[in-house]
Amino acid sequence: MAELQNVDKANELLKKLSDEIKALPMPTGLSDFKMVMDSKCTYVDKTLFAKEILDSSEAVILITRPRRWGKTLGMSMLKYFLALEVDEQGNEIENNSNRSLFNNLEIAKTDKFNEQGKYPVIFLTLNEIEGSNYKEIEQSFREKISAVFKEFIYIYDALKKKNATGDKATIERFDRILNETANKSDITGSIALLSRLLFDYHGKASFVLIDEYDAPLNNAYNTNYYEKTLFLMKGLLRRGIKDNNRIRKAVVTGVFKIAKSGMWTGMNNSADYSILSDRYAQYFGFTENEVGALLQKANIENETIKSAVREWYNGYTIGGFTIYNPWSIINFFSQCRIAPYWINTESAVTGDKKLSIGVMITEQIHDEINVLIASFGKEFIEITINPEVVFATLDQQATSLWGLLLFGGYLSVEKFRIGGPGNRIIANVKIPNKEVLGIYEDSIIMWVKEKLFIDEKKFDKLNENFDLEDINCVRTTINEALELYKNRIAKENENIFHGLIQSLCLFKGEKHQLASESRSGLGRIDSIFYPVSGKSDSIIIHEYKIIKDFKDEAQLKVVLTNAIWQVYEKIYMDLPLLANKYFEGLASVVELRAIVILCNPIIGKQFTCEIMTRNHTIAEMKEIAKAFQSRPKDRARIAILKSEVDAEVEKYMKIYM
Repeated sequence: MAELQNVDKANELLKKLSDEIKALPMPTGLSDFKMVMDSKCTYVDKTLFAKEILDSSEAVILITRPRRWGKTLGMSMLKYFLALEVDEQGNEIENNSNRSLFNNLEIAKTDKFNEQGKYPVIFLTLNEIEGSNYKEIEQSFREKISAVFKEFIYIYDALKKKNATGDKATIERFDRILNETANKSDITGSIALLSRLLFDYHGKASFVLIDEYDAPLNNAYNTNYYEKTLFLMKGLLRRGIKDNNRIRKAVVTGVFKIAKSGMWTGMNNSADYSILSDRYAQYFGFTENEVGALLQKANIENETIKSAVREWYNGYTIGGFTIYNPWSIINFFSQCRIAPYWINTESAVTGDKKLSIGVMITEQIHDEINVLIASFGKEFIEITINPEVVFATLDQQATSLWGLLLFGGYLSVEKFRIGGPGNRIIANVKIPNKEVLGIYEDSIIMWVKEKLFIDEKKFDKLNENFDLEDINCVRTTINEALELYKNRIAKENENIFHGLIQSLCLFKGEKHQLASESRSGLGRIDSIFYPVSGKSDSIIIHEYKIIKDFKDEAQLKVVLTNAIWQVYEKIYMDLPLLANKYFEGLASVVELRAIVILCNPIIGKQFTCEIMTRNHTIAEMKEIAKAFQSRPKDRARIAILKSEVDAEVEKYMKIYM
């Protein structure tokens, strides 16, 4: 609520100061560099990117960044800087018309300005390659490649004028490509063919720029034509840029580096630069200084507004730069309002699935997403990431899911290291900003809706006065949720219910925060909640269990006993006792809860919840921890504890059953 009040205040100030604020013509929706410059839009100067590309020694450069982070505009700028221009007869124009676009930009101050307009450039953007079947995908490729070849129609004309026997096959291939009747071999060999023809005509090696290379594969994921699309893309890249001495350099952009695709295998002298790399960091997204300059240019000096812009749109740390989401910044200056812009343009990145509703709602990482939300603005959590996206394992491996979120722009990395099998990335991550936080919060609602068939309105109404400390309130709220779930077949494991209860506590509890650490002692705590300063003095630990075929009270008695005992035996109290940053000076009590979901097939597989609690002072918990940690164990103290637990379970059974 406070966050909404802050953004409302910033928007009120923006409205109040509208007469003082200078409107900036922003390139909203424009990705063609020449159009941006000709229309006098505000351009954040990224032209030194061209210098770095020219200075690079790599033959193939792959740059991955999230969607709408300026990749296409950056590649378009490269094209206009590098590309030579010809007259109607196909003769090179020494000082081409695009040179003036760069006169007042940073690249003009360098010696690389001499190389403007000196090279043949093959620019192919694949972001619109899509279709409902493979036939449509292939036709979309034909149209894209035909458009590229039409830019060099003068070469086609020259070939026909020569009318040499040896050129007949080449002319026929050129014909098919121009007329959008190319076969698969024509498509996969198109870059190789065009680069050879350009080299023969101009005597110069080409730059090949391929934008959004992974879009066709992202769109085809989880379809029966994914493999065919992959074969086409693999052929296009490998035939076009691998060991092709007719090209000077290839620059390829995308959102992900797709593993196990074979596209990058054997690519000599190649390098890939993701958001984990330092190089090219400042050329995609806006830096702190660039956003500061835009605010100053717009005459926005109010600190409340500037703070809101930072909180909503920055948060990415790449190569030592603090990076803002460029799409959101452009729209902020266009509309002069703090609002969620980037998230509202989310497109499918894995077939027909969006990350927020196709990845975040999975049980595999649901707990960690709850923790990410709880940790927002406080600390990082540690996760393991596959450095390359493996679509085939999205449903099985959390590392692949985390990779999608990280490289897709939904996480920010503080630091990382390489370790474990397969050179996985072990990273400290956080939700970057409040705009992205909203995606995570919405994903939890979607998870509840998709997995439990509970809609958002019903979720919101679940015990509106929820109090995590009130055990009767918790029991009632959980049972209300389970009542909505009563007609489902009880085939899920405890993680489904674990996720529901944790989400209820996360969103409705105001006195506690969910801990960012879950491993303690000899195992993993299901949920641990620490007190918010001034609102509580209790640490609450949840251990969840499910009885899928509930038969009698004796069965429940055993499960309740085992759940409480597991907290002791696995020394889960280590974390609350040792991690003083969570509760130092705040907590005096630790409450242990065994939360058991019962499924009774006799009454139509309906669910009910039983919760047994045990309270200890911090001093008592330390004593119990020592009893289990000591070698040999303090068996006398453990025996006393066991008898106490048994007695409390018996007491619980008499009261509630």
